[in-house]
Amino acid sequence: MTIAQAFNVETVQFDVGKSQAFEGGRFAADPAIPLASVGGEQPTNPGEVTIVFEQLVAPDSTVTVAIPVRANPSWSGVYEFGVTAYPVEAADNRGQFLGYGRINLHGNSD
Repeated sequence: MTIAQAFNVETVQFDVGKSQAFEGGRFAADPAIPLASVGGEQPTNPGEVTIVFEQLVAPDSTVTVAIPVRANPSWSGVYEFGVTAYPVEAADNRGQFLGYGRINLHGNSD
C-alpha cells in the first residue's frame, strides 16, 4: 500500500523505521501484522510512504497502520493522506485508491 500526503503548506517527514501495522480498527494494538518493508523515495516523493506486508491481508479486513513522523510540522492544521492498495500480483501494477484519511497535527510554532 502507498500513503501519500495531499498538497499542504508543509510536507510531513515520516520516520518509516518505526512503522507498525495491526489487525483491527483505529485503536488496535494486537495482533501485529509483520511488515516486509517500509520505505519510499523521500527526496523524490516527500510525504509518501510505501508499505509491504509480510503476509497477505485478507479482503474485507481492517488494518491499522502507524507511521510516526520525525517531528510535527511547523504549521498546525488538517493534513490529508491518500491511501492506495495494491494486489500481490497485478499485470499492470495498478492499485485501488481507497480514499483520504485526515489527521489533525499540532505545529511546532509558538
